[in-house]
Amino acid sequence: MNIKPTILILVNFICMQLGWAICMLYQNFLAALISMGIFGLNIKVAALNLKHIKLIILIASFGFFHDFILAKAGFFHITGQGSIDILWLYSLWLLCVSSFNCSLKWLLHTTIWLQILMGALGGMLSYWAAFKLGAIQHLQPFEFTLMIHALDWSISFPMLFNLYHLLGNKLPNS
Repeated sequence: MNIKPTILILVNFICMQLGWAICMLYQNFLAALISMGIFGLNIKVAALNLKHIKLIILIASFGFFHDFILAKAGFFHITGQGSIDILWLYSLWLLCVSSFNCSLKWLLHTTIWLQILMGALGGMLSYWAAFKLGAIQHLQPFEFTLMIHALDWSISFPMLFNLYHLLGNKLPNS
């Protein structure tokens, strides 16, 4: 598919936000499947090769295990239907990482400080919205949990974002 870069960025951003919103509003198997379908559409529109898809899966796996550990440590609880939490959470991470090389790629040409700020604000606001929409419950005091998310994302977002681009630059263009 030959799509103008600005349209591709817009489609990527809309796909990420739509998939996130569906998962936040409906914490169930169908929401996770729809989110995975949106991720697939995103890949198709961006015409990503298999090596880049594997890279997205790898980096999303880091993010997923990171959140999974935080949930198991008692920082938050996903209000979904038990075992569906895994697919639900992983689909969110696939959508997030698929934006690293498209709608969030502009961050690559900024300072690490802006990436840290975007991670802190974006991560904290994402968990705050998830809480307000009933997708997660905070098991610690609310303000403490938000500070933990801000601190956590100020470290993990720049790390995962730059790891994606570092490894991505080593991939052949085919």
